[in-house]
Amino acid sequence: MRGMRSSLERVKVYRPPLGIVSRHRFDQAMAESTPKEKVWGAQWIVCQIGAREHYVLAAELHRRGQLAALCTDIWAAEGSLWRMTADLSGVLGRRLHDRYENSLRSARVLSQSPLGIGAHAIATRFGNGHWNWARIMERNRRFASGTARRLERSGLLSPSDGTKPVVFAYSYGAFEILEAAKRAGCLAVLGQIDPGPEEDALIARLAERHGRLGNAAARPPERYWNEWRRECAVSDILIVNSAWSASLVARAGIPDEKIRIVPLAYRPNARCNNNPRRVYPEAFSTGRPLKLLFLGQVNLRKGTIELIDAMRCLRNEPVRLTMVGPIEPGLRKHLTYPANVEWVGPVSRSEVEEHYRQSDLFILPTHSDGFAITQLEALAHGLPVIASRYCGNVVVDGQNGLIIETVTADAIEGQLRWMLNHPEALARMAARAPAGLAAYAPECVVDTLIAAVSSVRP
Repeated sequence: MRGMRSSLERVKVYRPPLGIVSRHRFDQAMAESTPKEKVWGAQWIVCQIGAREHYVLAAELHRRGQLAALCTDIWAAEGSLWRMTADLSGVLGRRLHDRYENSLRSARVLSQSPLGIGAHAIATRFGNGHWNWARIMERNRRFASGTARRLERSGLLSPSDGTKPVVFAYSYGAFEILEAAKRAGCLAVLGQIDPGPEEDALIARLAERHGRLGNAAARPPERYWNEWRRECAVSDILIVNSAWSASLVARAGIPDEKIRIVPLAYRPNARCNNNPRRVYPEAFSTGRPLKLLFLGQVNLRKGTIELIDAMRCLRNEPVRLTMVGPIEPGLRKHLTYPANVEWVGPVSRSEVEEHYRQSDLFILPTHSDGFAITQLEALAHGLPVIASRYCGNVVVDGQNGLIIETVTADAIEGQLRWMLNHPEALARMAARAPAGLAAYAPECVVDTLIAAVSSVRP
């Protein structure tokens, strides 16, 4: 995987230039520019399936007065058919209630109708029903084509003042939306939610190496990636959330000049500010072991096989690992845990917070992740982080954690032994952990995103 880093330096992280930080300045820039010098970003249309990132992009743009509309599949606003459906649907209803963000209550939102989606499709989406790639692709296509029609009928793509909005749509359900945006002369922005087909191939090679090929149907069909390439082709720029994602997307054939890096947005909740200062012993012992936390899906991609193997090598050392999250079905029968590893499965949000508070160190030995917001969550709770390079660049080696250069059991074991032998360094890292999180605040991330699109000329 080292060879994949060669293209990272060619893709720049866009920082907001001075003056590109407010609606007033954008309006002024739009008014003063000639048609050939147009600055994008005064008004945005955001299109997304689901409550991705808790609607943070749309919410921050709305706060600035720059959101023309949010287009989504389910929107359970007060008095809507979705809210009535949620109120009558028991456990499913509780999940439907999450498809709403109060800070967007005064925003213009275009959503699908419960009657249009259908009861069976709703239950399948939120329950444990059979959900194969054909259905996923059909859902994505229906959302994209339906949203494109609604946007064209609404006039949002061609405002009466003659300005053109930025149309932002997340990958795999975006083609028809971006195609309609281009026809109307708008800027078409594709928000890439993962590292794409090269990551899929990487994980397939990893599965072969471990001798656990699993179910071949679990991998997306080639048609899925062909549709993604159509989205990339019609878009003006592609937003990825890390340099690692940028490198894999570039390897898939997307031109470097089309790629922009904008990290995920994250704001710690108020409870993080009340965390007591972490106290580490002078030396770890059987009575006071190093408490290690893994949080996320237990699967090959996250490096959990190598992590468990490393813990086997550390079975006589004072370190204990708690693994929180669901196990990939195809992996469950292959996993055995040494005595120093506990798997607790998926837990509620409040229980997740408690695991952060009770741990000494967070670990993410992933083979590939677009970003992994859990790194930021851990740092917000004052936890140092051990992470691989194949993820968002959050960990500063030796400052707020340690970097795993290659995801192997030996490399993970080595970093954990270092932490075991340097509890005083852990204390220093814990004190520094929350520093730098302001760079991921929604207002900063949206500044970066707006600056990225403002660099594009029609």
